[in-house]
Amino acid sequence: MATSELAEKIKDFAMWEIKPLNNTEEGLQIPTISRSFTCKNFQLAMDAINSIGVICEAENHHADLHIESYRNVRIVVYTHKVKGVTGNDIELARMIDGVKVGYSPVWLKKHAEADGSQIV
Repeated sequence: MATSELAEKIKDFAMWEIKPLNNTEEGLQIPTISRSFTCKNFQLAMDAINSIGVICEAENHHADLHIESYRNVRIVVYTHKVKGVTGNDIELARMIDGVKVGYSPVWLKKHAEADGSQIV
């Protein structure tokens, strides 16, 4: 999917952005969609990752999930086989957006785009 087409498809996904992933083995920049947030604590970050993992497993479509600095969560979605973003990736992002997250109150104040209905 071309970057302009991808941007159009995710324009309503306020928490997601297009980020290139450097594939050093093949010297490629792979387009991905990515979402990051900060949780109140490590356990809530783990809870979010586990909930997202359940969705990914059920869909047999696995996101790259990261916890950094004990409570910062980063999700990267793309189709490894095609080295880019597909309609399935966008649908997975939509499902991930439904996960309830225990956001850090400080982070949440700075990110009005976070859906308040999805807060633990």
